[in-house]
Order: sequence, then structure tokens, then C-alpha cells
Amino acid sequence: MYFIIKLKPSITIKKKELDVKEESEEEEKEQRNNWTLWFVKIMKYLLADYERDLKIIREYDLFKDPPIIDVVIIKLLDDCVIENTVGKFFNRHNIIEFKSPKDTLSVQSFKKVIGYSFFYMSQNDIDVEDTAISLVSVRYPRKLIAYLEKRKNFNIVPSQDVGIYYIIPKSGDETPLPKMQLIITSRLVAKDVEWLEKLRDNLTVKNLEECFDLYDSADKNREQLEEVLDGLIAANHELLEKEEFMTTMEKKYRKSFAVFAERSGMAQDWERRGMQQGMQQGMQQIISFLSSGHSLEEAKEKFAYA
Repeated sequence: MYFIIKLKPSITIKKKELDVKEESEEEEKEQRNNWTLWFVKIMKYLLADYERDLKIIREYDLFKDPPIIDVVIIKLLDDCVIENTVGKFFNRHNIIEFKSPKDTLSVQSFKKVIGYSFFYMSQNDIDVEDTAISLVSVRYPRKLIAYLEKRKNFNIVPSQDVGIYYIIPKSGDETPLPKMQLIITSRLVAKDVEWLEKLRDNLTVKNLEECFDLYDSADKNREQLEEVLDGLIAANHELLEKEEFMTTMEKKYRKSFAVFAERSGMAQDWERRGMQQGMQQGMQQIISFLSSGHSLEEAKEKFAYA
């Protein structure tokens, strides 16, 4: 049975259709939030050497209700100097607008973050000179760049690091604004920000192999990367059906997966059940579970038998 909601005498909408639309919007919002979460975790990993000198706040609340800033990074010490590719631009207070592969860094987004930055400075009694804005996008925002160069008084200047641009007011414009950088993550090539370059939903098998290598070579703060790697596998789930990807997973993670299987009791369970190819089958089960959108913690809970 359908319930009919009347808007006008000639217009009706089925309640079931409204429910489906609301569910779709919620799923889309949750997906966007996941990308922001993974971005924050990568930033925490990249800035791990400065964790005592920084405070990273996800979805900073300007007021009790929205608007919300995607990420705020605050230097806790005046003499904190960050040397990595993205962080060396940072000021004392850093407002970050992040756009996932599904979102566009639009003119509206630019205006919003400028407005939010002034709310933030006013709320916390901060000077423009102590504030910086980082606009982070997977895709190059051509319409925004054209707008800034032609209709607004800005120069877009490539930095010495590929994928990073400075948004600089042209001479004669005396409007006080925070300094701004534009980061196109898919164009980054610097070794110290490789994880940001991988933060997208069009990875190849080779790209995922590189993710595994980066994870294996991480000597600290690996917990920041576990959920990112899990999320990237889920976001690029089409690759899971490719034979070469399964081969890569087995090759790259056989040792670490075997340790986890032994500690969790999975290996013993497979042996009791007489699984001839227990390791490979177990990996396939977990990969399938992750690709359906479950987290690494949920996978550990589901497949642990000890």
C-alpha cells in the first residue's frame, strides 16, 4: 500500500518514493563523510612527526549547528615548522576544505570557505596573518580557476611541488584574506604525500599494489592507514573481481594475514574444517566482506574464532 502526500491539487508524490530518495541522500552523505575521514587519517599519518605540536579537528563546528569546516589544523607552538610537501604552507590556524572524488570544488565552495574562515577568525579572535586556507580536491577545478582568474582578482601560481598551486591576490587588491593553496591530490608526485595521491576511486591494480607497499613500509602510525586501505579497497571494489588483484593480495599480505589468522583462531578453524586452501579462501571471504562496505574492525570481529 502507498500513502499519498498532496502538495497541490495536480501534484502527488508517493511516500515510498520519498523514503527511497531520503535513503539515497543519506547513503551519499555517508560516502562523502567516509572520504573526508580517510583524508583526515592520511593527514594525521603525514603529520605524525608533529603530533605533539598540532591539533587536528575534523568537522570543526563554527556554531552549535552547521556550518561546519571540514578540517582545522592548529599549530600548538609558534616555532613548529612543518617540512612535508603539504604542511610547509601551513600557518598557525589552518582551514581545510576537502572534496572527494564524487564532489566538485566549485565557485560556491570557494565562497563558502572564505566566509567560514572569517567566522572562524572572528569567533577565535585570530588575525588574517595567522590563518591559511587549503583547498583540497581530487579533480582539477577548471570552472573555479577560470572564475578566479577572469572574474576575480587572483593569480593561480604553480608551486615548486607538482599538484600544488598558490591562490594569490593581484597587486592593487587590498582586501585582507588568509593565504591560500590549492592541492590537486591526483596530480601530486612528491614521495612524502603518496597516500594523498591514492585517495581516489579510480585506482588501478598497480595503484593498489603501491598502496600495499606503502602500508608495509610504514614504520609507525600504521593504525591511521588501516581504515584508509580498507576504504580504498571498498571504493575500488570492481578491482576485486580481477584475477591479478587477488594474486597481488595473496602475494603482498600472505605473511601478515597468516599472523592475523593464527592469532585470531581463524587458521585453527580452517584446519578443523579441512579447508584445503584455507588461507586463500579465507582471504577471499574477508576481501568480499570489506568490499561490501564493512570496516576492518567488523571483519576482525566476524572472522575471529578464538
